[in-house]
Amino acid sequence: MEATATNNTYAAPSAELEFESDAQTAKLFTLQGRMGVLKYAAQSLLWMVVFGLLTVAAFAVTGGMSSMTGEGPSPILFGMIGLIALPGIFLMLCLLSKRLHDLNMSAWFALVMIIPVVGSFFGLYAMFWPGKADANRFGAAAETKTWEKVVGGLYIALMVVGVAAGIFAVVSASF
Repeated sequence: MEATATNNTYAAPSAELEFESDAQTAKLFTLQGRMGVLKYAAQSLLWMVVFGLLTVAAFAVTGGMSSMTGEGPSPILFGMIGLIALPGIFLMLCLLSKRLHDLNMSAWFALVMIIPVVGSFFGLYAMFWPGKADANRFGAAAETKTWEKVVGGLYIALMVVGVAAGIFAVVSASF
């Protein structure tokens, strides 16, 4: 009787494995995965608007900055803003880590953002520097949806116009 790979008890085990497709579907509240420039810009803008609207709603619900006695900010307002800010900060950290992974950098580089001047330039680098289209050590490139391309492109264009307008204002004020 001749031994084959299917009935050989000493053969190495094998399994039918299904691999993920090249384009990953990014999960929102995770530190894994990759995110391209336009996807990062669109997601950042979307979630900044959402958390900004939630903050405005917190001001409206608590009556703004006046407490019941009129002596200062309402403690309820601080609690509500804290409940809004913590998930917002974590979400933005998740988005930044995916963007850094697209640049083939560890998410620990996000700590550079807390350095005053260097962090500003690093944030611009993370926002604008294109990642690689092929897979890196953090996985395959994430697919960018059409709405993310449009919104991300508009957001980047508005940022460029805003920076140019700020430079123009500073230069014209000095003359």
